[in-house]
Amino acid sequence: AIVGALKGLEEEKYTFSSEFELASREMVEMAHSKEYINFVYKLSEEVQNSAPVPFTPRVQKEVGMLEDDQLKKPDLCDTSFSKGSLKAALRAVGSVCHAVDRVVQKLQRNSFCIVRP
Repeated sequence: AIVGALKGLEEEKYTFSSEFELASREMVEMAHSKEYINFVYKLSEEVQNSAPVPFTPRVQKEVGMLEDDQLKKPDLCDTSFSKGSLKAALRAVGSVCHAVDRVVQKLQRNSFCIVRP
């Protein structure tokens, strides 16, 4: 819906791109701890043949080291992790890196990425 609305505007002022690589692990390491990244990659392997899992309590327990009674209740979570979550996250990071590169290279004055965590 957002892309459709934007495409209805003065198209000569906008460049739409989906031509970018997934982010590398090294790119992600610029913003996140290795502990968090290792957790996400491990969780991705775990869910490849299972149903999505509530993400927040898993992060809280395995990265935040919270006790069970401090974890967000799974049925109250708004973020699930499924077999496509890691690829979607790497695609989002790749799009932002691509957009920043285009601005730094002065190919565009600014950028806007439609991504979701």
